[in-house]
Amino acid sequence: MSTKKEQEPTYSKEQFLASNRFTGAQKDVLNALLVDGEGYTNSKVIEMINEFLEMEVK
Repeated sequence: MSTKKEQEPTYSKEQFLASNRFTGAQKDVLNALLVDGEGYTNSKVIEMINEFLEMEVK
């Protein structure tokens, strides 16, 4: 049994924006939130989208 925590693969902003996994509106959110040149996991990106959508409008 492995003692290492399995790590999710990371993807770039460009890869997420080219993906068919997200809707056009979700890609607009990702385009605003993600930083060029950074790597993100699928779970982190989904968490970021959900946090953005749950933000209170001021």
